[in-house]
Amino acid sequence: LRSLPPPSSGVCGWDNGPVRCERISMDSKPQGPWFSVDEFHNWVVARSHIVAPPDKAEEIWSCIKAAHSRSHRVCLTHNDLASQNILVDEQFNITGIIDWEAAAWMPEYWSSMFLPWDRKGWWYKIMRDVFPQYEVERQAELYIW
Repeated sequence: LRSLPPPSSGVCGWDNGPVRCERISMDSKPQGPWFSVDEFHNWVVARSHIVAPPDKAEEIWSCIKAAHSRSHRVCLTHNDLASQNILVDEQFNITGIIDWEAAAWMPEYWSSMFLPWDRKGWWYKIMRDVFPQYEVERQAELYIW
């Protein structure tokens, strides 16, 4: 998926339209598209309700700024990659991935993130182990969501 060329430099649904993603739409209508990753990041921060304690505010905003200032290419993303959407055989070889209706062109780190309520489970650990290069983005996501 990561090798497919995106239709634009923006963040958008698989069809170049709005993004259907529970993490960003909060069960409302699809959002976007955004013309660039920077525009998407600005929207995410503006929409969040970050309440930073005074003694942590600088640390939190510094982390978010560091994560969002890194260069991220746009990749086709499943957008709902979770254990229930991965089919395996008896030897645990992956045989298929289902539930593609939320697929979108997202920043490359997006697949390795997690839903706000799934921050301590085994899936979180797997994503951290498989995508260690996105630890700064993961920490920023914890603050944002």
